[in-house]
Amino acid sequence: MLTEKYADSQWTKPFVATGQLALTLYIAHLVIGRGALEVLEILGNQTLPFAIGSAAIFCICGVIFSHFWTKQFERGPIEWAMRRITG
Repeated sequence: MLTEKYADSQWTKPFVATGQLALTLYIAHLVIGRGALEVLEILGNQTLPFAIGSAAIFCICGVIFSHFWTKQFERGPIEWAMRRITG
């Protein structure tokens, strides 16, 4: 609702970009996020603050990545691949 109300505002652009790369970020969450925790052997038995902190870090990184990615490319890498596959 906020991005619709403030569509021309600079502060909403990174969030709009994040929504445009939703599938890429979802895959990254599974492969990179969970994969990193698995490799570091810290996936199980974590505290709530660790889980919230990890999620917050991923979200912040996702917004930053999306913002800069969409400055160079029209679509995210997974979105681009899906569009090519499905025609």
